[in-house]
Amino acid sequence: MKIVRSARILLLGMSFLLFGCGDDDGGTVVGPADGPDQLVLTLENLGDPSPYHFALWAVSAADTGLVFRFSVLDGAPVTLAGDPIPSLDQESGLGSAEQIWITVESDTLSVRPGSHRLLAGTVGTLAAELTTASAGGWGVDLSNAAGAFLFDTPTTDAATDCGRGVWWTDGEGGAGLTLPTVPSGWKYEGWVVDRETGTLYSTGRFSGPTGADSDGGGATGGGDAGYDFPGQDFVTATEGVPVLQVDDGAFGVSVTLEPDPDISSDPFFTTLLERNVAAGNFYLRPANLPPLATGIYYEIWADYGDTLVSVGQFRYVNGRVVEPTTLQLINAFPAGCNLANASTFLISLETDADPDPSGVFVMAGDAEGDSVTLSYSHPSALGSAYDQQDARFVLDTPTTLSASDYDHGLWFYEEAGGVTTSTLAIPDAPEGWFYQAWVFRTSGTIDTLSMGTFQSPNGADSDSSGPYAGTERGAPPFPGQDFVTGVSRELDNGRHAVMVSIEPTNDPFPSRPFLVLFQDIDIDPVAANETQSMSNLTASFPSAGSNLAVSTTLSMEARTDALPAATLHFGKQKR
Repeated sequence: MKIVRSARILLLGMSFLLFGCGDDDGGTVVGPADGPDQLVLTLENLGDPSPYHFALWAVSAADTGLVFRFSVLDGAPVTLAGDPIPSLDQESGLGSAEQIWITVESDTLSVRPGSHRLLAGTVGTLAAELTTASAGGWGVDLSNAAGAFLFDTPTTDAATDCGRGVWWTDGEGGAGLTLPTVPSGWKYEGWVVDRETGTLYSTGRFSGPTGADSDGGGATGGGDAGYDFPGQDFVTATEGVPVLQVDDGAFGVSVTLEPDPDISSDPFFTTLLERNVAAGNFYLRPANLPPLATGIYYEIWADYGDTLVSVGQFRYVNGRVVEPTTLQLINAFPAGCNLANASTFLISLETDADPDPSGVFVMAGDAEGDSVTLSYSHPSALGSAYDQQDARFVLDTPTTLSASDYDHGLWFYEEAGGVTTSTLAIPDAPEGWFYQAWVFRTSGTIDTLSMGTFQSPNGADSDSSGPYAGTERGAPPFPGQDFVTGVSRELDNGRHAVMVSIEPTNDPFPSRPFLVLFQDIDIDPVAANETQSMSNLTASFPSAGSNLAVSTTLSMEARTDALPAATLHFGKQKR
């Protein structure tokens, strides 16, 4: 279905001169020339009724007479043929009328009003004020209309698809709509509108706030029963209606009052409640995230126990969260209602276009109400084993026989009582990560050299004693490296530092550290095999605070200020 109107067509304060006799010939009004007793009709909030038209009736105790039929085109009243409306004098048009009605009609031949009464009012001395609340109109007071709807999909068991259903209930057994019982000749109808394409989807018709609507959970629902309230799930594509993600900000939700029976599948212009909807926002405030090159990005995930759902992608540039490609500032990530059901949130490092997570999670945090604190120490990220740990190293060249070149090698082991043990007090690397040791020159020609990668501190690293080792002895089975051939380094000359980092398996920068766990920025000139301590840098690891401004129940805006009304002014006092 396509929208046949904008949200509302307002005719506020527009007055139209209507002269002539009460005869109607094919939807036109003809009669004598203008006179001093002409009638003036002022319309408020009457939109295009197509495929219906309006009819104005003069009602007395003895008779109900048709005065004229009209429609509305581009905000102006016209005959049913689309022409300006000629004149109508008071005496021939109204006679002894006591009330005035405006109805919505589909039959141009009937001389009696149909069941779709819209406006009515009592004839006064100077005018008849026509309202929907009058007994000859809708006959109900809609001035206090209010509504709220729930994002949920009761016809399925999934925890992540709540944004594919709209229901007018509070989810706790209460009604979401404050509306009177529908007037005779009318039905309420719920709608979901795609605001980008204008396509409208009916959620069903109903007579009041409680009880299922005309189609229950709808043909697009799942296999389970819906709520005993108006609403619909859009989880199954059928009959030309696709699966809809109603909570993503691209949709609107409304409730209209429709003629019943209805000859149109489009909404009538009488919108009572409406809302442009989005379930909310996910606000992220990260710190200390390593910068990333173009094409590499971070991604936020919501964890539902057995399913990870992406919240959004970003890069971290100059302390700001930005869109990965355009680098436009991201103030918040649109949040679906399903985020309220997530137990944990994670941030991964992504280096390709695969829609699934890489498995490399930089930080994570559990949801606590509407806030989440993410850190590297969460079990779903790196874990808490690094918080209070330290690391030590020795200067030694186990691949040579010389005792004088010991300061050309650096190793993470120590010997005590004839037993050699690791000086890295860290566990095996978590899934998706590995360790890497580095030596870098801090002055002069600054450079960084990898000393190899390793999963365990209790085994040899990836390149054993390294490409610059000696050949006179074998290397011990621990991380470390000698620099005695090719690249000769005097590591205790005051110009060298050492680091141990933890690196993602999808390492975006293999030639430099990603997250530095331990460092000694100035290697001391100590004796061979004397251990030196390294600083723990986990206090400067990435962290993030976040807030969830997410609601599964959203209130609607009442359009009671735009209810139809009219005033029929008389050219002379009505006695």
